[in-house]
Amino acid sequence: MDVVCCDFIGIGSNASAKTKMIDVVHLTDGSVVTGEIVEKIPNETIEIKTTDGGKLVTYPFDQIEKMDQVEVKFKSRTIATLFAASPVSIGVPLPL
Repeated sequence: MDVVCCDFIGIGSNASAKTKMIDVVHLTDGSVVTGEIVEKIPNETIEIKTTDGGKLVTYPFDQIEKMDQVEVKFKSRTIATLFAASPVSIGVPLPL
């Protein structure tokens, strides 16, 4: 699990920052979907509410390579959404 700290000025820790877990779904076609898994039917499908507008999307398990969760600390929902969708979730460092 990765931890991402978001601030308006840059990346850093903040004692008053809010924390939220965001689900990260890696698909077999190479794309990555972030949001909140709202329904999981084992070995069949998952339904995820995406971070980019809250759309509900369903994926069959045979299209899912792996699923992770990242802990995001943020002051602003917009900043958290940007960082949740960034390469940080797969271990690529952010440029400062």
